Amino acid sequence: MKYILPVVLLALALAGCAGTISPIWQKQVVITNDRGGYIVRFQKKYRRWAAENKLVVVDGYCASSCTMAIGMIPRRNLCVTKRAVWGFHGSYYNALFVGGKVENPTQTHLMTDAYTDDIRAWVDSKGGLKTYKRMILMKWPETAKYFRVC
Repeated sequence: MKYILPVVLLALALAGCAGTISPIWQKQVVITNDRGGYIVRFQKKYRRWAAENKLVVVDGYCASSCTMAIGMIPRRNLCVTKRAVWGFHGSYYNALFVGGKVENPTQTHLMTDAYTDDIRAWVDSKGGLKTYKRMILMKWPETAKYFRVC
């Protein structure tokens, strides 16, 4: 009976290390397959993580709004693994009245404004974020040139 609490705590700690669940007390967040979403939600999440001094580990796909972590999380708290892939593209919104996606330059500027100067220059060197239809990928070993390796 006296071993139940330590076993439960160990199990919770190990589950937290998987990165799929990030309890408030956990100091590390792992991004493995994030395809983005609403910019404002990501801004709120990254501001909270930065304030909580969380280590953000990119260990897989981080695209679209997810890439704002680059400038919103302090570099000392951001690292990549060999599996990290940053995916950059222009922003869009769904316009039902025209039947599809419409470029959204204002939101694209919100994303790029969140990038650090070196990443903004890298994205520009690859053609920039002129459209949502073109994804620019940064993969290993290039990620190691710009980010700390976990």
